[in-house]
Amino acid sequence: MLSIQLHELKFFAHHGIHPEEQLLGNSFELNLDVLYDEKEEGFEDVGDTIDYAILFEIVKKHMQEPTPLLEKVCQKIVIEIKNTFPFVSEIIVSLNKLNPPIPSFQGRVGVKMVKKF
Repeated sequence: MLSIQLHELKFFAHHGIHPEEQLLGNSFELNLDVLYDEKEEGFEDVGDTIDYAILFEIVKKHMQEPTPLLEKVCQKIVIEIKNTFPFVSEIIVSLNKLNPPIPSFQGRVGVKMVKKF
């Protein structure tokens, strides 16, 4: 089993259920792990693995689409990755809002989605 990882990706986006979040935006951090069984022939070029640049473009596209729920953002990312790379056996994506609009709150909030195929 091999895992392609994109971690600590930083985005500014307009996700959230509150009107001020949709208007003002927020900072987010995303982590992605994409697991699959590697080919027995080994690795000679990017065609023998999953191109992390393609994964990043998928993530970036969905982070740029304002969405009320973080769960929905994760779901869209998972679906597109699985459609692009059907041989993937598991996808783990976590999305954290770094400055949630909660009075006196220090920390971050987020969701983590684990999908096994």
